[in-house]
Amino acid sequence: MRYTCSSLSPSPPPYSSTYKLTSTKNKRQRQRRTTTNRMMIPLSLSLSLLVLLLLLPSPSDAKPPFVIPAESELNTAAVVGSNKRKNNNHLSSNINHIITSSISRSSRSTASTNTSTDSSSKSSSSSADSSTSTSSSQILDPTSITSRSSTTVTTTRPIRVCYQGEPGAYSEKSLRELLGPNVIAVARPNFESCYRAVSSRECDYACLPFENSLGGSIHDNYDLMLRYSDITIVAEHEFRVKHCLLAVDGVKREDIKYCMSHPQALAQCDNYLRGLGITPVPMYDTAGSAKLLQETAQDQAAAQGKKGKGSGNSNSSNEEGRALPDKCTPQNTAAIASDLAGAAYGLNCLDSGIEDDDTNFTRFLLLGRSSVSHYLNYKQTPSKTSIVFTLPNTPGALYKALACFSLREIDFSKIESRPTSASLLNYLKFKHLASGKKSRNQADLPRFRYCFYLDFLACELDENAQNALHHLKEQAEFCRILGSYPQKSKLVGPVYEQVEASKKFEVLTRDDVTVTNLPSDEDGVTGGVVLNVGIIGYGAFGQFLGKKFAEHHKVRCIDHLDKSIEAEKTGAEYYPTFEMNTFLKESDVLILAIPLVEFESVISSLPSSLLHKKTHY
Repeated sequence: MRYTCSSLSPSPPPYSSTYKLTSTKNKRQRQRRTTTNRMMIPLSLSLSLLVLLLLLPSPSDAKPPFVIPAESELNTAAVVGSNKRKNNNHLSSNINHIITSSISRSSRSTASTNTSTDSSSKSSSSSADSSTSTSSSQILDPTSITSRSSTTVTTTRPIRVCYQGEPGAYSEKSLRELLGPNVIAVARPNFESCYRAVSSRECDYACLPFENSLGGSIHDNYDLMLRYSDITIVAEHEFRVKHCLLAVDGVKREDIKYCMSHPQALAQCDNYLRGLGITPVPMYDTAGSAKLLQETAQDQAAAQGKKGKGSGNSNSSNEEGRALPDKCTPQNTAAIASDLAGAAYGLNCLDSGIEDDDTNFTRFLLLGRSSVSHYLNYKQTPSKTSIVFTLPNTPGALYKALACFSLREIDFSKIESRPTSASLLNYLKFKHLASGKKSRNQADLPRFRYCFYLDFLACELDENAQNALHHLKEQAEFCRILGSYPQKSKLVGPVYEQVEASKKFEVLTRDDVTVTNLPSDEDGVTGGVVLNVGIIGYGAFGQFLGKKFAEHHKVRCIDHLDKSIEAEKTGAEYYPTFEMNTFLKESDVLILAIPLVEFESVISSLPSSLLHKKTHY
């Protein structure tokens, strides 16, 4: 028989599972208490700091003037603060002393002598209100702190703005309406020379026409905006075109039989000319027509004074060899141009406002090198942004692109399609191949590709505009922002500061503010820069390139064969291969005219240290 008694059952061992659970629980409680104690220390410090910050006055409660101690008092700021730290008001005044003292140290290095004199004179009047101010104390207005910290443009000369045409052209009149009379206007022969002048920093800005209310868009300037990616739009100006009938002294309106001007100006005055029975004569420029008429009249007067008889030829010519058109003489010919052109060339204005439509406006854009979008207060200043983009040839592509803006309540002011330039088309083809897409047959590619120019009424930094542009870039193959700028002839940022500074200059004569030549014009098409062109490999193709480049640049060549005779014939300088280092050092541009099979070996043999900052093709 087996008996069982619960009281006789053995007790659990000291390290049983029950003891293990109890010890683990106690250990966790100890860890919890330790963690709580560690957290209380920074928490209590944070609360103490928060209470101290609450005792400080807010920046909006601070009132000028702030008294800035002199240099001798900066070392004793802590002592002055300890004596005044009795209540919250004393504490706030002491903190103001410390803040303004640091501001004074940083601003004294840039403050001018006049500012220091004015500040010291103001501090003497306020010395009775503060026990810490002395005779050398300064009073700093909060507005002056902002003005000193903001970026300002110091202008020591009038700004230079180029335009297309002769002096007195409508473009010159437009830029003077926008920027003032003290601007130096630089006349350029064509649109691209204006872009080059701004890009090369010979001019600060360019004022060019982009759209006419009667004639439409000027596509050359839109195409050049794609080519010169470093140029952006900084302002716009809507110019009212008023045509004038100009003639030399002594000529009346009844004597006029012919009228010279640009074809577009003649078309805009067609009804007026028909009413007077005047025959239009197309010329290259409006102001150029006035200039030609004035120079021909001067040559005719000089010939009459020299020979003692009049030269009433129909073939009257000026010093430059240009002549008036057939049957045209200064006595029976007028020119249609601006009143500024009449004043520039000494012609009489027989009639003004002769255009058929009084709603003739031309939209000029001011182009610069730096964007002004971050100077726009787009919530208060009406802004405009110009972009250009291309779309894939898919159904509804344009509808989806415009929906990016219309869904965000962004209005348009202009949209126009334009055939894609060759350079942009090549870029799109390269991007298509680089993206890893399968190449299409040449027959499958569309023969005509278009880019779209769009102006929308918002700043590019606006949140809705940024979202719309991000959405558009997801759909477009190519997208570029041409510029964000204020509407209706308003100036902001550096442009505004430069124009305001130019108003302080003395009133200049017209000869002082009119320039017709730039330093780059001295060497013609080379842009004033003669380059040292180095050609590696002087075979048939290298000799062809050397002969072409030698017309405007200095050419040197190098080849593993002796090409000294060929180099002499083409006007180049030959270098043997052992002078490779000298050849590379003296070359500004490197052209590799070598076979493809030798390309890798030649490149690897060139010293990379001498190729730094070299332009190579």
